[in-house]
Amino acid sequence: MLQKQLTRDDLKQFRTELIRDLKNAMIEMHTLPKRKWMRSHEVRRMLGVCPATLQNLRDSGELPFSLLGRVMFYDADDSNNRLEQNKVNRHKQNGL
Repeated sequence: MLQKQLTRDDLKQFRTELIRDLKNAMIEMHTLPKRKWMRSHEVRRMLGVCPATLQNLRDSGELPFSLLGRVMFYDADDSNNRLEQNKVNRHKQNGL
């Protein structure tokens, strides 16, 4: 069996191709359409809240949802807006 030794040039070429492929993969990730709807567990993870808090947000009307069968779906934009509304600027909060 023939064996080929790897040279520095082989490694440099591999590195260049790997970086190119990673860049292309990252570009593809950012161009994929974002999901419109999220399930409860995804919203809880995103907002960092427990199931009871999510239910309170639903009950108070602060976070609208759609019910399909027994599954609740939340508009991703509503969840993002909820995060934006609660954004805290530490400098302003501390009076700096």
